[in-house]
Amino acid sequence: MVNKLVNNLKHFARRVSTFLLKHKTVTPLHYIALFIARFWHPYVNHKLSNSLKILYQLNKQEAFQKISLTGTAVLQLYTNNYIYLIPTGNISVNSLAKNYHNWTLLNHSDYKHLVNYWLQKISTTEIVYYKIEKLNPIEDINTAYNSIYKELIGEIQENDFQYIDFKMIIHKLESLVSFKLDDLIPRLYKPSRGYVGMLHGDLTSNNILRNTAGNHVIIDLDRLTFKGPQVLDEIHYWFCELEKKYKLQWLIILPSILEGKIPWVSPSRFKDMAKLNQLLTIYFFFRINAEVRDGIKLPTRYLQSLRSCLLAILTVQRSGIE
Repeated sequence: MVNKLVNNLKHFARRVSTFLLKHKTVTPLHYIALFIARFWHPYVNHKLSNSLKILYQLNKQEAFQKISLTGTAVLQLYTNNYIYLIPTGNISVNSLAKNYHNWTLLNHSDYKHLVNYWLQKISTTEIVYYKIEKLNPIEDINTAYNSIYKELIGEIQENDFQYIDFKMIIHKLESLVSFKLDDLIPRLYKPSRGYVGMLHGDLTSNNILRNTAGNHVIIDLDRLTFKGPQVLDEIHYWFCELEKKYKLQWLIILPSILEGKIPWVSPSRFKDMAKLNQLLTIYFFFRINAEVRDGIKLPTRYLQSLRSCLLAILTVQRSGIE
């Protein structure tokens, strides 16, 4: 009863924060909205006080068009030409630092044209934050995605999933769901031949944009790795398109695909259900590892969806579909 009341209060607080942040001109309501986020957002912590100081200082110099708080607790302040990115917790501090690090590495690589935009790191005594060039959406996003994905294709390896630490992820999951996942281990370690190379980790239509010169670029590089199974970027892109279409949480969509309730819409090479089921199982572990952070208490609804999704995966595994 108490847990239900707390969850309802958090849900209400989130709606209040979202509503208050819709106002473009910064007012005391924005500070209240962000203060309330400390109650409902799992990634916002004591660092928020420093973030609010930066907001106060910048608001005296800039005219903001939009203010938002992302899923990783990054406070985004939009102007005409650029966006300020301010962390409000440990997760966003690390995420923004990794993004800047990978952006710097790519600028000294053969892929520098894919990060051909301005990004600045600003260090203060209170906090490190960032300022990025405002980029534009792409109309024919699927064509842009296919072009980038083909450009990133690496080399064929006989076991492209060897770069994922499944044992570590299973240990993390078992502590959350309170049941054993031994049945999944043979499926996860089944050799799979595929391309290995640069893996963006969150390659979606939202993260492929156009710079001022009109060229395609990629953003949100905090999950990027230079050696990983590239099929996961492809699965992720099309999976996120399903999320937009059905407006459902991914942990609800995945079992619906396994059960045949939602059709898979990506390229025809994923039409083989046995192969698709294996890929979606691996994708589940890949995405959970990115979303479930150590030391962060997950919302009850998320945990319920996580358990249901895992049970659906186990059911498919035990049914003998290989």
